[in-house]
Amino acid sequence: MMRSPGAPGRWLTAAALLLLAASQCAQAQYGGMGGLGGVGSGMGTMSDTPTSQSPRISFRPWISANGTYSETLTQSAPGVPPQADTYGYGGAAGISGGRAFTRTTVAGFYTASYQHYNQSLFTRGLNQVGGITVQHKASERISLFASEFAGSSNGGYGYGAAAGTFGGWGTVGSSIFADLGAGGVGFSDPASNGLVDNELFSTRVHYTGTSGGISYQPSLRWNFTAMGSGSFVRRKGTGLSDLNSYSAGGQAGYRLSQHSQVGAFYQYGEFSYPSLFGGNRVHQVGLMSRHMLGRLASLNLMAGAYRYNSTFLGTVAMDPALAGLLGQGASLSVQQVSRMGWTGSAALSRSWHTWSAGVSYSHGITPGNGVILVSQRDAVTGSASTSVKKVSLGAFGGFHRLSGILQSGASTRSVSLGGNVGVRIVGDLYMGASAGYSRYETNTTKAQWRRFVAVHLTWSPEDAAFRF
Repeated sequence: MMRSPGAPGRWLTAAALLLLAASQCAQAQYGGMGGLGGVGSGMGTMSDTPTSQSPRISFRPWISANGTYSETLTQSAPGVPPQADTYGYGGAAGISGGRAFTRTTVAGFYTASYQHYNQSLFTRGLNQVGGITVQHKASERISLFASEFAGSSNGGYGYGAAAGTFGGWGTVGSSIFADLGAGGVGFSDPASNGLVDNELFSTRVHYTGTSGGISYQPSLRWNFTAMGSGSFVRRKGTGLSDLNSYSAGGQAGYRLSQHSQVGAFYQYGEFSYPSLFGGNRVHQVGLMSRHMLGRLASLNLMAGAYRYNSTFLGTVAMDPALAGLLGQGASLSVQQVSRMGWTGSAALSRSWHTWSAGVSYSHGITPGNGVILVSQRDAVTGSASTSVKKVSLGAFGGFHRLSGILQSGASTRSVSLGGNVGVRIVGDLYMGASAGYSRYETNTTKAQWRRFVAVHLTWSPEDAAFRF
């Protein structure tokens, strides 16, 4: 029987709303690190040079030891054995930062975490994730950009990934991408990657996304961008699908004024599920705009349409457990499908002297999360962070919904909420705590709540682990 969170749960929820996620809001479009959907990295941003560069830009390492606790607040899904509370311990280390040269800007992060648990609710082992992005101004009119995102972890990585995968660290360090160039060409938010940011199970997944392109600015008002991307996901869970995805496209932008820009884009993508089927093609077209609301706030809007075509004909065997989870048959018959729909996004962000906040919403088509295949996706993310004397704190939350296109009627919904707090003890040594909730359900199962808490002791020069 489902249990609602009691007094401790309400306390944790309130605390999570005040704690640090160390990450700015997701951009208006997901999939910018190589994933399909929306507009990719370097498209839709309509910014030709990095902006809002932090005076603290530098590469700095950090290291942490932690203890974790996780509790499932509802019964397990049908066919899944019940699990007791889970305790764990581990360590995490990483590096984050960036450097701006005369013509080149580089930003990156890397996080590694080893976690050991008293049982198998979460798989033990090493989790790693990293990303790097480079922008080079080849001439007064031409800029080149490239981004790489890769990792291997239990439960994916991002706003909607399984809680506690990195010992409560979540998306630590990755906000340096936005810190270096909010809205800049080639920059994107790895925590909203569209690849593995909405995994339902804490099983091992390997992933990589690569994107790059060129931007041409013939005048102060006009700019044109061409880009391409590729991504690969390999999931080790029984019955979960892998993914190969490729896309290419272009955009044209026009600056209306110093504070407003408008543009149009087109993107073509192909993706396949290795060992299952391929022949999936997506065309997307739309309009976009970006407005600076003062010096430190921005509003990004995008609206368009997509056309999805599946040319595969045949029957695909599904894992019986996943078929039961989605209320589908043990096999999926795929016929020639042509579907049209809308895609759109909105993102509002604001930075102050010592804190920042943002919220975003996106809707579009996605290759799925390994449980559901090609589907429509709705994503809402929000975050806030600040620093008060020796205390760094903030919070993030996310909602993801996938509605199957081929698997008619199948859907998954997940919510995540959490963050952490760090208190400077002496020098670069911090004591802190992380907390969060996650909730997921499918079209045939009850909602399952899970919460986690982690305490940590962290050495973090120049707030490398607490980017705002």
